[in-house]
Formats: sequence, structure tokens, C-alpha cells
Amino acid sequence: HAMQLKFEKRLSGGLWFLTSYTFAKSLWSVNTPTAGSRYAVERGPSEYQVPHSFSFSSGYELPFGKGKHFLDNANRLANGLIGGWQMQGILLFRSGVPYTVSMSRDVANTGVGGQRPDRLASGKSSDPTLARWFDPTAFVAAPNFTYGNAGIRILSPDIIRTIDFSLFKQFQIAERAKLQFRFEAFNLPNTPSFAAPNATLDTATVGRVTST
Repeated sequence: HAMQLKFEKRLSGGLWFLTSYTFAKSLWSVNTPTAGSRYAVERGPSEYQVPHSFSFSSGYELPFGKGKHFLDNANRLANGLIGGWQMQGILLFRSGVPYTVSMSRDVANTGVGGQRPDRLASGKSSDPTLARWFDPTAFVAAPNFTYGNAGIRILSPDIIRTIDFSLFKQFQIAERAKLQFRFEAFNLPNTPSFAAPNATLDTATVGRVTST
């Protein structure tokens, strides 16, 4: 299921912007031997579910040079240096794909690893840190020879957020030839977006984020 919204506008003076937002819910049913009996049918978020995705992009033709608000009377050399510049930017926020809390040992004694613990509380942390992204005390190992009740992909990792920026100019060097100068910066503020934490309950690094 999804809802998509888009708003686009072009203004005078070479300014434009595009805003889009998507809310999505993707569920699937999968046969898994880690959740009960031999191949229990389990329903939950799919491995590619991204609940929220927001992007804002904008572009602007700088008002300098021939036909622009400033320096319209600039000579050819000055117009070649300062005229015709454009800049664009993209702001992105997106949910991370949810993850599953599991056990490393074969609690149910079925020969299949990656089984689930019992869930006592939500497991969401009110103040997630890289050392403890979720609350491991909300989960306990199921009794021996049984399966835990924790569901599939019940917790969410860090959001993805980034700003990309470009500044460019196109030079007309011949009737059929153009040269473009472009400066681009990806993730301009150098902000990290962290991957899901270690979600294996019976390990020393449970809850710890180790990658981006």
C-alpha cells in the first residue's frame, strides 16, 4: 500500500522546486523454520519496506549577466565569467528498512539457527545511541525446545538523510559545441546515516551500530 504526493512549481527568474513524499507499507507472508513448527507461515514487513520517503529539490538560475537582473550590460568577457550560472540542490529523508531480533543458538533444537526470542516490551529506545540502538532487555531467550514470539522486522534503524548540491555553467564555444563546468558535492554536510545494529540477542555487541 502506498500514498504518493508531489508538488512542483516553476517561478519567474529561473527558480523552480519539486517536493515529493511517499508513505508505503509492504507486507509479505513467508515460510520460515525459525518462527514455529517446521515451516511456519509468518506475516510481517517485507525486506524492502521503506515507510517514509521525503525529497525536496530546487534549482535557481543566478541573476547575473545578459538578460538577467544584475549586470545585464556586462561585456562579453564579464558575461562569460559571471553569467549563465545555475545551482541545484536535493534534500532527502528516508526511513531505514526494519530489522529482526534473533538468537544465534538453536534454542528449539531443530537444527536451524536465527530463531526469535520472546518479546517482553517494544524494544524501542527513547534515546538510541550507537552503543545501544534498541533495548535488549525487552527480549529474553525462549525456553529450551520452544520458539520465541518476537515478530519479523519489528524495529527500525537510523533514517537516511543527505543534502546534494551542484553549481554549473554552460559555455557556448561553437555553433554546435558547448562546454559545461560543473561542481558537485554529495552529502554536503557530511552527515552519516547508520545501518541497522547488531540484533543477535545472545552476543556481546547486541544493540551496537558498527556500519553506515
